[in-house]
Amino acid sequence: MPSLTSLVHRVMPIFAWAPKGYRDMMAKPRYAHLSMKDVRPALYRVGDFAWDELFDINEQINRSARYRKDAPGNDTWGAWGLVDGVRVGDCEDFAVHKLLLAMARGYNRGALRLATCLTERGEPHCVLLVYLSDGDAIIMDNRTEGLWRKSNRSRYTWLAEECPGRAFWWKKLT
Repeated sequence: MPSLTSLVHRVMPIFAWAPKGYRDMMAKPRYAHLSMKDVRPALYRVGDFAWDELFDINEQINRSARYRKDAPGNDTWGAWGLVDGVRVGDCEDFAVHKLLLAMARGYNRGALRLATCLTERGEPHCVLLVYLSDGDAIIMDNRTEGLWRKSNRSRYTWLAEECPGRAFWWKKLT
């Protein structure tokens, strides 16, 4: 008899279970409002897009903490650590804080998606994507300055992203 996992993958091949750190974060009341469960997909019109404000959000969060990888087996999402009075976090923390700030500034949650990928070195990575009406997305990344279009950032191998309308299922991108 096939396992439940194999049946799910046969029926839902375009979806993946959300990363464990993400699921743990969403279980915390302070992050519950980030859930995609009741969110409808949205896009930003390219001509109406506030590039400067999004650039400021990206740079503000990138400057607000130093990168520090989580200890093995302790992949926590969202909360900054504190080392010698300095905020530290890994890529998921940067992406979540960009999401929080963008939502606080009125950006539509349906167009904002956390996404996972592999870097050019094959390392797991997480960014925030902002979807546009032309089918492309803007990448908000702690590894680079500025904003990049997803279609122009071929050095990443995209794995999965949040899916509007689903709390813990992510859409596979490969």
